[in-house]
Amino acid sequence: MATRPRPRLKPSQLVLILGVLFAIVVAASGIAATILQFHDESKQTRVVFDNIPSAYKAVFYTVL
Repeated sequence: MATRPRPRLKPSQLVLILGVLFAIVVAASGIAATILQFHDESKQTRVVFDNIPSAYKAVFYTVL
């Protein structure tokens, strides 16, 4: 019984997989920050996404 060699990943497929994994991490971090309501309590800060609903922030990070 002969075994077939596993097909190897092409470099372009590897880059695509890494890009998709990075996109998932970025989207998950933005969604987690929105859901868990992370806030910076330091004196010097800038307002990010001021008066923008959480759903829009989730869409932003998902599309990003």
